[in-house]
Amino acid sequence: MTLTHDGKRREVVDEMIKGLVASHNSSLLLMAYTFAALVYDTPGEQQWLIERFEMYKNDLEESWVYQRILKEGLEKGLAEGLEKGLEKGLEKGQREALRETLISFLNARYPMLVDLAREQISGITAIKRLQKILNTVFSLQTAGEIEQYLLSLHDDATKN
Repeated sequence: MTLTHDGKRREVVDEMIKGLVASHNSSLLLMAYTFAALVYDTPGEQQWLIERFEMYKNDLEESWVYQRILKEGLEKGLAEGLEKGLEKGLEKGQREALRETLISFLNARYPMLVDLAREQISGITAIKRLQKILNTVFSLQTAGEIEQYLLSLHDDATKN
């Protein structure tokens, strides 16, 4: 009804809702809401439409169409959430692996630098920066050079 000529009137929507509620057909009520949403497109009109259909929320939610849309939305949200969670998990795993590699290397060769290294890299989250630190430490020759480099990480962080 709302898509017909002169259908964009509140009394038309009220009449349509009244008839559909009387027929106890939640799927048609949901479709009517959807079609009315195509016509009532300003924020004020949308708010009125939402408020008008709000009292039939339970009926709308019982519709098989609503349940299908809800299920698909939940599945999509779950898939996206899993994907983002996996990405974050992989990044966290990479960070931890880089930190552990550095600590293991220092523990084997320069155990006196392990605490300093842990302290200096604890707040670093950028994987590329951790990789650069690891590569630099591997390339240095003495405990003194590594200590100077680790201490400089704090200086670099305070400059940025």
